[in-house]
Amino acid sequence: MTIEILSKLFSFDSNIQHVEIISDTEVEERAHHIVAKLTLADGTSMVLPFIWYDGEEWLLTPWDWQSEPSTSINDIDSITWRVNDSEKEATIVNGLPRLLV
Repeated sequence: MTIEILSKLFSFDSNIQHVEIISDTEVEERAHHIVAKLTLADGTSMVLPFIWYDGEEWLLTPWDWQSEPSTSINDIDSITWRVNDSEKEATIVNGLPRLLV
């Protein structure tokens, strides 16, 4: 994961002005647990976890960004995840959020 790729993935939210990758850990083949610092247009920032699968043009974000979800890999399955900022919820399968079609 690069800052350029992550910035592109966040294009769904014009309020995000800058992203900084704090950690990128491959938790399974093609699946990455990313912790990033997001700087918003009003100058505030937040640190959040994300799940990204190599090659996908979307990422899984915590449903409620304001709740300050845990950034620990051990807590992945305790977070409610969704695609980008949509209403499409991911399902936890084998400890990771997945999109079921």
